[in-house]
Amino acid sequence: MPWGIRPRGCRAPRYCEDDKFTIRMNHEGSLCDNLYVNGTLDFIDFCDKDQMSMFEIGLMVKELGYDGIVLYHYELPNSASIEKLMSDEDVMKMCDCVPGVREIDIFLTQLADDPYTFINKHKEMELQRVEGSRV
Repeated sequence: MPWGIRPRGCRAPRYCEDDKFTIRMNHEGSLCDNLYVNGTLDFIDFCDKDQMSMFEIGLMVKELGYDGIVLYHYELPNSASIEKLMSDEDVMKMCDCVPGVREIDIFLTQLADDPYTFINKHKEMELQRVEGSRV
Protein backbone atom coordinates (compact mmCIF):
# COMPACT_ATOMS: atom_id res chain seq x y z
CA MET A 1 0.00 0.00 0.00
CA PRO A 2 1.46 3.42 -0.97
CA TRP A 3 1.70 6.30 1.50
CA GLY A 4 -1.23 8.66 1.89
CA ILE A 5 -2.40 11.60 3.97
CA ARG A 6 -4.69 10.35 6.73
CA PRO A 7 -8.15 11.94 6.60
CA ARG A 8 -8.85 13.99 9.72
CA GLY A 9 -10.67 12.02 12.39
CA CYS A 10 -9.47 8.62 11.16
CA ARG A 11 -7.52 6.23 13.37
CA ALA A 12 -3.82 5.54 13.07
CA PRO A 13 -2.96 2.29 11.31
CA ARG A 14 -1.37 -0.69 13.05
CA TYR A 15 1.62 -1.81 11.07
CA CYS A 16 2.49 -5.47 10.62
CA GLU A 17 5.42 -4.85 8.27
CA ASP A 18 8.74 -3.83 9.84
CA ASP A 19 9.44 -1.20 7.17
CA LYS A 20 6.23 0.86 7.52
CA PHE A 21 5.79 4.02 9.60
CA THR A 22 3.91 7.32 9.85
CA ILE A 23 5.26 10.81 9.28
CA ARG A 24 3.77 13.51 11.50
CA MET A 25 4.05 16.44 9.08
CA ASN A 26 4.10 19.73 10.99
CA HIS A 27 3.48 22.63 8.59
CA GLU A 28 2.09 26.18 8.28
CA GLY A 29 4.24 27.22 11.25
CA SER A 30 7.84 28.05 12.03
CA LEU A 31 10.73 26.83 14.14
CA CYS A 32 11.67 29.02 17.06
CA ASP A 33 14.31 27.85 19.58
CA ASN A 34 13.74 24.13 18.84
CA LEU A 35 9.95 24.57 19.09
CA TYR A 36 7.51 24.52 16.19
CA VAL A 37 4.85 27.19 16.67
CA ASN A 38 1.55 28.12 15.01
CA GLY A 39 1.51 24.99 12.90
CA THR A 40 -0.88 22.40 11.54
CA LEU A 41 -0.37 18.66 11.91
CA ASP A 42 -1.11 16.09 9.21
CA PHE A 43 -0.30 12.38 9.32
CA ILE A 44 1.15 10.56 6.34
CA ASP A 45 0.64 6.84 6.83
CA PHE A 46 2.15 3.74 5.24
CA CYS A 47 5.54 5.33 4.57
CA ASP A 48 8.09 2.69 3.56
CA LYS A 49 11.53 3.21 5.06
CA ASP A 50 13.14 1.35 2.14
CA GLN A 51 11.50 3.70 -0.41
CA MET A 52 11.97 6.95 1.52
CA SER A 53 14.08 9.74 -0.03
CA MET A 54 14.17 13.53 -0.26
CA PHE A 55 12.28 13.19 -3.55
CA GLU A 56 9.54 11.17 -1.85
CA ILE A 57 9.26 13.69 1.00
CA GLY A 58 9.06 16.45 -1.63
CA LEU A 59 6.09 14.65 -3.19
CA MET A 60 4.39 14.54 0.21
CA VAL A 61 5.01 18.25 0.71
CA LYS A 62 3.54 19.00 -2.73
CA GLU A 63 0.51 16.85 -1.85
CA LEU A 64 -0.01 19.14 1.16
CA GLY A 65 -0.11 22.10 -1.24
CA TYR A 66 3.40 23.54 -0.92
CA ASP A 67 5.53 24.89 -3.70
CA GLY A 68 8.59 27.12 -3.69
CA ILE A 69 11.40 27.02 -1.16
CA VAL A 70 10.75 24.91 1.94
CA LEU A 71 13.15 23.99 4.73
CA TYR A 72 12.84 20.51 6.27
CA HIS A 73 13.75 19.43 9.79
CA TYR A 74 13.00 16.25 11.71
CA GLU A 75 12.89 15.04 15.29
CA LEU A 76 12.91 11.49 16.53
CA PRO A 77 10.77 10.52 19.52
CA ASN A 78 12.59 10.88 22.84
CA SER A 79 15.12 13.19 21.20
CA ALA A 80 15.94 16.63 22.53
CA SER A 81 17.09 18.07 19.22
CA ILE A 82 15.65 18.95 15.84
CA GLU A 83 17.91 18.04 12.92
CA LYS A 84 18.07 19.45 9.39
CA LEU A 85 16.73 17.16 6.69
CA MET A 86 18.71 18.00 3.58
CA SER A 87 19.87 14.81 1.87
CA ASP A 88 19.02 11.17 1.29
CA GLU A 89 21.67 10.33 3.90
CA ASP A 90 19.67 12.39 6.44
CA VAL A 91 16.52 10.51 5.41
CA MET A 92 18.27 7.16 5.93
CA LYS A 93 19.45 8.30 9.36
CA MET A 94 15.89 9.38 10.17
CA CYS A 95 14.51 5.98 9.09
CA ASP A 96 17.10 3.93 11.02
CA CYS A 97 14.83 3.90 14.08
CA VAL A 98 11.98 2.09 12.24
CA PRO A 99 10.45 -0.37 13.32
CA GLY A 100 11.27 0.57 16.93
CA VAL A 101 9.62 3.93 16.26
CA ARG A 102 6.50 4.13 14.12
CA GLU A 103 5.95 7.92 14.08
CA ILE A 104 8.55 10.48 13.01
CA ASP A 105 8.05 14.26 13.11
CA ILE A 106 9.00 16.40 10.12
CA PHE A 107 8.77 20.19 10.38
CA LEU A 108 8.29 22.41 7.33
CA THR A 109 9.18 26.08 7.11
CA GLN A 110 8.24 27.80 3.87
CA LEU A 111 10.71 30.53 2.97
CA ALA A 112 9.10 31.70 -0.27
CA ASP A 113 6.30 30.74 -2.64
CA ASP A 114 8.36 31.82 -5.62
CA PRO A 115 12.06 30.88 -5.83
CA TYR A 116 12.87 33.86 -8.09
CA THR A 117 11.42 36.34 -5.60
CA PHE A 118 13.39 34.67 -2.80
CA ILE A 119 16.67 34.77 -4.76
CA ASN A 120 16.18 38.39 -5.82
CA LYS A 121 15.31 39.45 -2.27
CA HIS A 122 18.47 37.83 -0.92
CA LYS A 123 20.59 39.38 -3.68
CA GLU A 124 19.24 42.81 -2.64
CA MET A 125 20.02 42.06 1.01
CA GLU A 126 23.56 41.02 0.07
CA LEU A 127 24.04 44.16 -2.03
CA GLN A 128 22.82 46.33 0.85
CA ARG A 129 25.24 44.61 3.21
CA VAL A 130 28.16 45.07 0.82
CA GLU A 131 27.26 48.72 0.11
CA GLY A 132 27.03 49.42 3.83
CA SER A 133 30.45 47.94 4.55
CA ARG A 134 33.78 49.64 3.92
CA VAL A 135 35.01 46.94 1.57
